[in-house]
Amino acid sequence: GKRTTSGSATLLYKSDDNTTTELMNRILNDNDTPDSLSLVLRSGSSQGTLTGQVLIASQGISNSVGDNTVVSVSFVVSGKPTGTF
Repeated sequence: GKRTTSGSATLLYKSDDNTTTELMNRILNDNDTPDSLSLVLRSGSSQGTLTGQVLIASQGISNSVGDNTVVSVSFVVSGKPTGTF
């Protein structure tokens, strides 16, 4: 059968952090080219990773005065993801 992998994430945006700014620019880009994504999963003392090429399916930004900017994204993995658990 066909395998489908998708997910979502909520990110806190810090405008004074270059890495965060670069990530936000990539997420908000209207590009049809997949980006590489690696997620680190931690449970107690165990750690695993999930890596793959992803397309951002949707994103949303919210902000309240005095709060962090929150960016919600959903993504679809292009091809088979790899990882260790």
